[in-house]
Amino acid sequence: MVSKYFVKCGRMTAGILSAILVFTCGCTISVMPDTGPAPSGGGAVGGDGPDATVTVRFRNLTTSDAVDVEFFATNEPVDNLPDDLFLDSNSVTASIGLAGSGLIGPGQEDEIEFPCTEDLVLGTLGGTFLDDESGETQGTGDQRWSEQGPQFSCGATIVFEYSTVGDAFVTQLKLE
Repeated sequence: MVSKYFVKCGRMTAGILSAILVFTCGCTISVMPDTGPAPSGGGAVGGDGPDATVTVRFRNLTTSDAVDVEFFATNEPVDNLPDDLFLDSNSVTASIGLAGSGLIGPGQEDEIEFPCTEDLVLGTLGGTFLDDESGETQGTGDQRWSEQGPQFSCGATIVFEYSTVGDAFVTQLKLE
């Protein structure tokens, strides 16, 4: 009974102190309840939790073209970028686009998650832009790729955006 009183009193004191600090110094303080020990590893590469993956998002910003995202990824060491990435064995379409085809419709987006390791490399050949009605190839974007470590960290969201600017087909890689 006594220990519950001190816990309750301690939380009230923390709340009152937070309110005083907010009003006197204009700063914001968040007092979080104790949920147990902090997880070990701090989001270590290959661990469990959100930092053990990388989210890859594909955005088709066109209004009349479907895009074959031409996505490649590997968790194996790559010596010669981009050639060793853009191999048939690293091509990924499963869970991307319409029925796992890798096709994203005009104005649509999709996303997948990958296990994150020290060797994760992912990229696109640039994407093939297809007329949404006829399926006729309209053009291709530029190759883009990124490596875990030098360019992003585990837990990141990588975005490939496919768009047109005038007559040009543009593929951009962004971090969100």
